[in-house]
Amino acid sequence: MHTLFLCRKSLVLLALLASLAGCSSIETKTGDQIGCDARNVIVLDSEFKRAGSKTTWCARCSEGGANAGKNFVCATNPSRDRVQCREVPPGPPCQ
Repeated sequence: MHTLFLCRKSLVLLALLASLAGCSSIETKTGDQIGCDARNVIVLDSEFKRAGSKTTWCARCSEGGANAGKNFVCATNPSRDRVQCREVPPGPPCQ
């Protein structure tokens, strides 16, 4: 009985880890696009965020690399498997 419980618990844990393995954070995906380490990506409070958008956001690379301090508008498809970002000047919509 105890062995069966441990086996089921291990299977549940394995399934959870497998489901999380394919996930990438928005910071990771953004960092990959703008050439910034994910730890240095800041998702900005923007018009998109205030409107509740889950597929468009503004980000900034806080330090490191050629894009440090620059603002970017990023967008993803509904399945969230692709991200594209473009640099934008300070101000709307990323303020």
